Amino acid sequence: EKLTRNGILSFDLAFIGMIFVYRVNVNSQTLFFACLAALAGLFTPGWSAFSKKISATYSNLQLNLIDSLYAAVFPFAISLFIHELWVPIEFNALWISTFFLGLMFVVNGLLIVYGFSKVSVQTGSIILLFEIIAGISFGYLFFQESLSLMGLVGGSFIVGAIVIRSFNKESI
Repeated sequence: EKLTRNGILSFDLAFIGMIFVYRVNVNSQTLFFACLAALAGLFTPGWSAFSKKISATYSNLQLNLIDSLYAAVFPFAISLFIHELWVPIEFNALWISTFFLGLMFVVNGLLIVYGFSKVSVQTGSIILLFEIIAGISFGYLFFQESLSLMGLVGGSFIVGAIVIRSFNKESI
């Protein structure tokens, strides 16, 4: 894929927006977890780009089966390794909510693989940043989290990046 002027501008705006939104005070207690978050930030788009590369060979369902198996086996193995306490399965609101959360992740995976098969990796990656805007909005609406000026400014930069990249004729 070619990186156009609009692509570079979108990247710059999105990066500036994320700096505003994620002003994190990293210290000795949070450094390890910040590194894990950064690692996750590399793996997710890596999978999205890789799925685009092989989506002509494998079906959306096959790709999501691989993704879901990995997402189940790896945490399960770590849980056993660290001797994590397991809670018995019960038929209650918490377990039903957990089931629907898992279902939402499967549907999300299907939609991401499908979307990346239709648009460029650059465009899809910028559009996925809308997750940040949705997260800020849901935190405010459902959990009474406060909106900071820096978060609003950062969100505006991210929306600008999405708009510029999405309406670029060369981006699809």
